[in-house]
Amino acid sequence: MTERLGYLMPSLKNCRLKHIQDILYKRKKVLLQKNVPAKKVPAWPELSVKQCYGIIAANCPEALDYLPDLHGKEQKLPEREFFWQVVYSLFP
Repeated sequence: MTERLGYLMPSLKNCRLKHIQDILYKRKKVLLQKNVPAKKVPAWPELSVKQCYGIIAANCPEALDYLPDLHGKEQKLPEREFFWQVVYSLFP
């Protein structure tokens, strides 16, 4: 995660330019790193982003303001660590 800037962001490798532009144009929100709890997500298959993304999107639509939009034919999902840090921060 990007700690030097103090913002919670996906890794540079997996962060699309569109997400960064959306943040700059205030179409997406960003969390401060200091406000993100340091919790570790258990490595249970039931907590995979693929299984939980739809549930979070349906029940907690505010989280989508902080997550990159799905893209591509395969609807690429956000990274597991980033996804759960956003969810833990907004819904402790």
